[in-house]
Amino acid sequence: MENVKGLLSAKVKKASIFDQILGDLKNPLNAIPKARRNDNDSLNYRLMPLVESTGEVVGVFEPEDFIIRAEKFGIPQARHRLIILGIRSDIEGQPELLEPADEVSVKAAIGDLPRLRSGLSKENDTAESWLEAIRKITSSRWFNSTKTSIGLQLAILTAVQNIRKNLGRGSPYIKGSKKAKCHADWYSDAKLDGVINHETRGHNKDTELRLILMFKAHGITGWRRKAAVFGKPDFVFPKQKLAVFVDGCFWHGCPIHAIRPKSNTKFWDAKITRNQARDGLVNRTLRNQRWRVLRVWEHELAKKNTRRLAARLRRVGLLPTLAR
Repeated sequence: MENVKGLLSAKVKKASIFDQILGDLKNPLNAIPKARRNDNDSLNYRLMPLVESTGEVVGVFEPEDFIIRAEKFGIPQARHRLIILGIRSDIEGQPELLEPADEVSVKAAIGDLPRLRSGLSKENDTAESWLEAIRKITSSRWFNSTKTSIGLQLAILTAVQNIRKNLGRGSPYIKGSKKAKCHADWYSDAKLDGVINHETRGHNKDTELRLILMFKAHGITGWRRKAAVFGKPDFVFPKQKLAVFVDGCFWHGCPIHAIRPKSNTKFWDAKITRNQARDGLVNRTLRNQRWRVLRVWEHELAKKNTRRLAARLRRVGLLPTLAR
């Protein structure tokens, strides 16, 4: 559960929602009025935290006892999650608790990776133009305002002066033998002979966001994000029963733009083949459920392909048919 603070404090009619969740998890049959069961049926769970708690030994825990603070367990990120382990009442035993570990900084975890720069979205995105945009910060009105602290100004000036030239944006795969200095077994895999997903994204250039902007530009409405539909479509149009996926050219094996790494070809071929097989399974499953499926390649969202993509949206009924 992600929104930890909101979940623990939320109430309905002055009753704690979290307490209701705990009660439903302990006795799931009572929480499902239409559940098929006999009078003798019983399905109860003991709810256990995975970290050392302040609760009673007999198993009565406070809501805060279920919170895992990642930074306390060697995770290089201050992220808090609420995790509850349910053990069926007829099963004995309890889980081992997570062992606290020294805090690890993000720099210690990924500081040895190649340095990257962010991207520009409304102008030519080159290393030179990006560096020029960064340097312009020091001549901006807010930077030179009396409201900006001297400490912040000095920190920004130092950072700007130390920025390397010709920084790249990264790549889905970068060949190299670098290994993380901490938790190497988490972040490094000898089979890869490099690192994956080490790249930055330009502002307003994420693939899904580009499609959203196209929807808005053409007055397309009625779409939903993160809908509970098989395969997790990027966009769902419930009224048209249309599922839209935006497929990255690299990860889904675009026949036009996919570039396979020259090393570990067997590994990458197998991985991308699995992705394509799952795509096929998702397509078949959704169509069997009377859904229509539209898959959009990442390269189709480029500005030069706008008309072609608009024609595809027209064919599935998201845009009106052009008069002949």
